[in-house]
Amino acid sequence: MEQSTTQLHTTCGEFLNSRRTFLTSASLAVGGYMMSATDVKAASKSYDVDINYLPVDWVRFQGKDIFRYAKYIDSLDLKHISNQQIIAVHARNKGSVWNSLPPKTQWKNIGETLKVVDTLADALNQDVKEVVSLYRSPAYNSRCPGAKPNSFHKKNVAMDVIMHSSPRKVYSLAKFYRDNKKGFEGGVGSYSGFTHVDTRGYNATW
Repeated sequence: MEQSTTQLHTTCGEFLNSRRTFLTSASLAVGGYMMSATDVKAASKSYDVDINYLPVDWVRFQGKDIFRYAKYIDSLDLKHISNQQIIAVHARNKGSVWNSLPPKTQWKNIGETLKVVDTLADALNQDVKEVVSLYRSPAYNSRCPGAKPNSFHKKNVAMDVIMHSSPRKVYSLAKFYRDNKKGFEGGVGSYSGFTHVDTRGYNATW
């Protein structure tokens, strides 16, 4: 996340205080075209994404890309990170600025990072407790206190994560996996409430 270690994982935005139900009628206008309730239900079931738990305006703006991106994530065969966790973390705001799904050209960038974190979770024999941050749009990133302008979150290769184990234990494991097992090349960062992992292509530690 590349910010002060004193900041908690809530810095870069929370979900809306109340969740709004999206499916209120037989069909909805999504992304400029009609998506039937049946289509939404089928897509949700196939790719483990329930849009009832996402902000309605965000869903309308993202449209069917929600399910297309979920389909890509599903192809990674992750054992310990759900599609819902991955999609939902993009539906956050800082004031009037909302985050978004990454551009389609960057969708596959996050694949290696997700697989690294999934491997760490497997080694710890636990599921990911919370995905704090993945892709951050330039506008959203600029609203995150302490986030660097050249943050690797903007390139969709970085992940801030909370496990059921302590952040320090996760950090140590990620660093060991990178340095001793040569599991990836990238950044590993320790924060008071979470661990940062990215696959930037060269090693960095903080």
